[in-house]
Amino acid sequence: MRFCLIASLWLCVIARAASAEIPMPFRSGAAFLGAENVVLCSDFAELNAPRLSLFLSELGGEVAAARVLDGPALLSKAEGFNVLFVVSGTEALEGTKECALATAPYGKAIAAEMNDTVQRLLSGFEHPNPTINAALGPTDWLSSYYYHESENWITVVVVMRTPSAHQIDHTMIRLFDQPEDICVHNLACLSR
Repeated sequence: MRFCLIASLWLCVIARAASAEIPMPFRSGAAFLGAENVVLCSDFAELNAPRLSLFLSELGGEVAAARVLDGPALLSKAEGFNVLFVVSGTEALEGTKECALATAPYGKAIAAEMNDTVQRLLSGFEHPNPTINAALGPTDWLSSYYYHESENWITVVVVMRTPSAHQIDHTMIRLFDQPEDICVHNLACLSR
């Protein structure tokens, strides 16, 4: 009897502690398929809302009906969540910064998120395993994820050193955690 009481109290404490944490079901980009809206602010004309929408539609039935919009976009708080997807070079264009600032309901935090991601790319990435680090070579592409619980927004910042068709395809693939060979049949991919 005492064990049942202790076990039930323990479960209540665990459930209460879990609900106080930031709900992060976003362990992979595949979770973004469930977003209500994806707002795109990009330095690169090749990566835009119509291309990203085509990429998603080509994935087939596994895709939720997320609206993809070119930013800036003023959206109300989502029942689920919205994604702000910022893609830039190592020095973001002024238009991309303004787009992100005008879209993000969480203020100037987006500027710090963009700067942090750029600094992480420029400082380089070193894998703890020297063999893997040697195989990886220099880091040309980096992404960071930021969750703003009070606003139900996720910011994904992608920074690349040198934009290319391959890098832009890689960005779409990684955003939604798709297999690398998805571009063989996806009409939105530039390197087809």
